[in-house]
Amino acid sequence: MRMKLSLDLLRFAFLLICSGCIPYTGAAEPGAQAQADGLSSMSEMSTVAVQEAIPELAATTQGEATGLAAENHDPPAAAEGFPRHNLNLLLRYTVEREHDGLTTGLEYEYRFRRWVGIGGMVEYIAGDVNVGVVGVMANFHPWRDLVLVIGPGVEFNSEENDLFLRMGALYEFKVGPVYLGPAVIFDTFIDRERALIVGGQVGVKF
Repeated sequence: MRMKLSLDLLRFAFLLICSGCIPYTGAAEPGAQAQADGLSSMSEMSTVAVQEAIPELAATTQGEATGLAAENHDPPAAAEGFPRHNLNLLLRYTVEREHDGLTTGLEYEYRFRRWVGIGGMVEYIAGDVNVGVVGVMANFHPWRDLVLVIGPGVEFNSEENDLFLRMGALYEFKVGPVYLGPAVIFDTFIDRERALIVGGQVGVKF
């Protein structure tokens, strides 16, 4: 495209030079007069050609600028080769001194870059004491389908609410239209021992 633009500029410059030729109008011999008439006709043709070339050159220049702008603009998610939205169904087990139990929940992530996304999760721990968990997570994708998770959350039950910081890692395997993978997560509390959460998730990406 840039080579075509350069050729159009050279053509435009040549036509512009030709259009500047001034025909000879003084008295002259027949041969000279014929030559002057030829130059005048060439000048008129060059002027018309320049007038016709200006819109074409403007369109080519505009197309080149549009192409460069498109190259510099962030491509859409489909062109980058990864989905923006991840929705997971969680099936894990929480191990803690105060309460152990089967953990189920939902997790959503929005990836605004290939290597990072942000989302939230809701979990329910079934056991001797029923516990609800909500949190906001930042997910990092450093290598292939490895995901590193970190973010704050709140664990609440009928007796008290506890703040925690979640850190963990999971790996996703594509199986047909869904993604499966194991996860190991630690919830660190302020005033009690941290909890270990192991298990996995099944999810879809779109």
